[in-house]
Amino acid sequence: MYRRQISDKLLKILRKLLNNDKTRYSAALNKISEIMSSENFNHYKNLNHDMKSFKRMHIDSHFVLIFNVDEENKQILFEDLQHYDAAYKRWF
Repeated sequence: MYRRQISDKLLKILRKLLNNDKTRYSAALNKISEIMSSENFNHYKNLNHDMKSFKRMHIDSHFVLIFNVDEENKQILFEDLQHYDAAYKRWF
């Protein structure tokens, strides 16, 4: 079983969503639960270049949840939730 770790940045985003967009907040929590219950993390898309240690999962058609799976320590770090364009612009 993997441990869940959520970055401070993502916690701040989730708090804002709770107040402003409960539908997207609920969708994000459902996706986090889905990832945590997954037995195989290889089917999630790996990112490229500077983000090659991260994976992504779409929350809806415009937003993406970025996370990292640490196999050695058996933990998943949920890093960011951003609009698709903004998420990749920030990292490159």
